[in-house]
Amino acid sequence: MDSKPQNGNRNYCKKTAAGILSLSLVLSSIGLTSNSKTYAETKNGVTINEICAKNNVHSAPDGNFYDWIELYNPTNSSIDISGWGLSDKEAEPFQYTFASGTTIGAKQRLIVYCDSDAAKTNTAYAPFGLSTSGETLFLTDKNGTLSDTVTFGSM
Repeated sequence: MDSKPQNGNRNYCKKTAAGILSLSLVLSSIGLTSNSKTYAETKNGVTINEICAKNNVHSAPDGNFYDWIELYNPTNSSIDISGWGLSDKEAEPFQYTFASGTTIGAKQRLIVYCDSDAAKTNTAYAPFGLSTSGETLFLTDKNGTLSDTVTFGSM
C-alpha cells in the first residue's frame, strides 16, 4: 500500500486544524466570539442574542430603520419579562423597561428597536441608540439582577 496519500492526508489534517485554531484566535482577539456564552451562564434564561447598530435593512413597525437588539429565550417555557430593564448604561439598568405582559415564548426571539427620538412618541422603542464604535448592553430582571450583558466592538 502506498503511504504517500496517507502522509498527504495527515499533513492536510494538521494544516486544517492549525488554520481553524488560528481563525479562532483571531476572531476572539477582535471580539467576534465575545458572546459565545452558554445559555446556562445567563441567570434567567433570556439572553442578548444579536445587536445591530446603524440598521438599514430591517424596518421597524413604523417603517423607519432603527438600531435593534434581539433577545432570545432558549428555554422550553415562555418567560415573562414584564418590568425587566434594558440599557446601554450600567448605572441606569432600567433605561428601557418592558411593558406589562411582555413575554418571550419558548425558543423565541424578541426584537427591541432603539432610537432616542422615536422613543419620545412610541414607548415600544428603547430610548437610546447603539454606538457603531462599540459599547456594553445590560439586561436586568425586574428585581434588579443582571440577567445578561454583552460588550461589542466597532461595527
